[in-house]
Amino acid sequence: MLRIFMFLAVGMTLLSAFSLYAVSYQTRQISDANQFMERQAKQLDRDIAILRAERAYLMRPVRIEKLARKLGMRPVRGDQFVTRDEVLRQTRRR
Repeated sequence: MLRIFMFLAVGMTLLSAFSLYAVSYQTRQISDANQFMERQAKQLDRDIAILRAERAYLMRPVRIEKLARKLGMRPVRGDQFVTRDEVLRQTRRR
């Protein structure tokens, strides 16, 4: 009877050890994946900050005005505005 109990205890100990190893391995995999995603999120945050800075640089009014003048564009005049009714009349004539 004591021998059966010993074999049972050793078997349960081995089973517990293997289970603990499996859980430990899975935990390490999840931790590694989590660290990878955190690094990736930080890199994306840096990329977004760089893109925002580039957009702010490119959207400077002084720069846009200079480019528009090179293309022959001028500021909008008051007589260039029309009402919706005028636009509808123009489209009906066609």
